[in-house]
Amino acid sequence: MASGEPYDPLDMTAAHRRLRFGTVVKVTNLNNGRSVRVVITDRGPFRAPERIIDVSYGAAVRLGMVTEGVVPATVEVIGDIRDPDVVPDDRLVEAPQRQSELLSRAARGFERLVEWVLNKN
Repeated sequence: MASGEPYDPLDMTAAHRRLRFGTVVKVTNLNNGRSVRVVITDRGPFRAPERIIDVSYGAAVRLGMVTEGVVPATVEVIGDIRDPDVVPDDRLVEAPQRQSELLSRAARGFERLVEWVLNKN
C-alpha cells in the first residue's frame, strides 16, 4: 500500500485520492443503508474518476456490496486514527472472531457470485 502498511483484505481499510493516511471515514452503501468505518491506507481509485473511494474486501462484505462491486455511497470523515476516541470498525471486534465472521460471509458471497456466473452462461 502507498502508506507502507501490508495489505490485509479483511482489514477495514480504503483508498482515497486526497484524504490523509490514517483518516477514519464512515462509508455508507446507499442501496441498503449499511455503513462501516474504515482507515485510509492507500491512494485511488484512479481509473474511474466518478468513483470516490475503494474499500477493502472485508469492508465490502460488511457493506453488502461484494456482488455488485460498485455501489452509490457516501463518505463522511470521522477523524484520525491517532486520536484515541476514533476507532475503525475492525478494532472493535476481536481479531479471530472478526476473521471467522468475515471469512464466513466472504464464502457465502463467493458462492452467490459463482452461482450467478454459472446461471448467466
